[in-house]
Amino acid sequence: MKKIFYYDTFIGRIGIADNNGKISDITFFQIDYDIEETELIKRAKEELDEYFDGKRHDFDFPTENIGTEFQMKVWNELRNIPYGKTATYAQIAAAVGNPLGCRAVGGANNKNHIAIVYPCHRVVGADGSLTGYAGGLDVKEKLLELEKKYSYQPGKIAVGVDVGGTAVKIGLFTHDGELIAKDEIKTRQDNNCGFVISDTAEQIFKMLDSNGIDKAYVSGIGLGIPGPVVGGKVKHSVNLHWVSEVDASGIMENITGIKTVVLNDANAAGLGEAWMGSGKDRESMVLVTIGTGIGGAVIINGDVLVGFNGAGGEIGHIIAERTSDRVCNCGRSGCLENYASATGIVKTAKELIEKNGGSSLLNNENVSAKVIFDAAKKGDNNALEAIDIFGKYLGAALANIAVTVDPEIIVLAGGVVKAGNIVSDAVEKYYRKNAFKTVKDTKIVLAKLENDAGIYGAAKAVLNIK
Repeated sequence: MKKIFYYDTFIGRIGIADNNGKISDITFFQIDYDIEETELIKRAKEELDEYFDGKRHDFDFPTENIGTEFQMKVWNELRNIPYGKTATYAQIAAAVGNPLGCRAVGGANNKNHIAIVYPCHRVVGADGSLTGYAGGLDVKEKLLELEKKYSYQPGKIAVGVDVGGTAVKIGLFTHDGELIAKDEIKTRQDNNCGFVISDTAEQIFKMLDSNGIDKAYVSGIGLGIPGPVVGGKVKHSVNLHWVSEVDASGIMENITGIKTVVLNDANAAGLGEAWMGSGKDRESMVLVTIGTGIGGAVIINGDVLVGFNGAGGEIGHIIAERTSDRVCNCGRSGCLENYASATGIVKTAKELIEKNGGSSLLNNENVSAKVIFDAAKKGDNNALEAIDIFGKYLGAALANIAVTVDPEIIVLAGGVVKAGNIVSDAVEKYYRKNAFKTVKDTKIVLAKLENDAGIYGAAKAVLNIK
């Protein structure tokens, strides 16, 4: 005869049943069994208490979950879902050899007698939404939040921060690259952005608290900041109005008590793409960020090439045109970003409109990089020529970079690449034309992580701390 005993827990009242020395039920309902607290039931309750306290991820007591052959396949597969993770009905159906059986998986979950141990609460909808659960969706949510809170190990969370002139992006990551949470705050302009580090520290602590992560679980903070960086110190930053050196790592460490590494924001984006983006599993990579200006990163054996003065990867300031009258923000003339950035493309297009006349698609009143690429896709001659000139300068520059560092892959990133293959096609055309034979076939691809590359790379910099 089955014995059952009931307990009040933080998820409500549960019943634990013992059937001849095996746990046969962990239920949220009243069942007509003999009421008796056996030694096995006591043991099961102790292990469940340890689970509720975050001290246990698996269970050792014997179980007996009786059902059809298919149901038992599903229930056993549930135990393969890692603690703190979820799986969809489709994933479970495929795992048990019935890829079209999502509804059947749902039915098997509904018949599961041993809740929590056979964790049907970890099964979610295709879009990640919570679906039906015998104990109620509120209980399912509590169990998932509990596991999320206790799934992290001390020293196994990295914080990645991408500091920009208008916004600061922050991400919490596991050491295997899973993005746990991300948020964004405005870059406060007061006192020449003098509060950006303290504001960021405050937001990091808020995010850790809201995700149930103790400070002790954080291995470090990575800060990606626009400007040259050497030894954790930012030499200067135009975007943040920092005209003299700022010890960003020292300030953050003093505020948080957490080890902090600082790197240039473009280098952070490159490291991010190399870690979890288009350069994943590659030993070396060159990343070019094409936006208002041009930034870059050179990755060798998984590490960023910073250089003695922190200027490694400053691709935008390669001299691309020695007779240029285009003056760069750095004070020199002829820099690559004056020709191959969004700003450079617009300058080129305006010159062509002045020379050739405008069109209904492109004229001096509506010129922007996006308008130029859209017009080119519709066949506008000035737009097509502007993009060809853009490709000529950037393709030739990348050919020179490739013969210098010989990367396994070249990744194009930044706002301009949202235009798609028209960007990579223009660059590849002149790269292949100018590249040294040995590097002529180097692959050129578009970035995958888009605006999140910086936070990924800043977090990876934490993991790279020797």
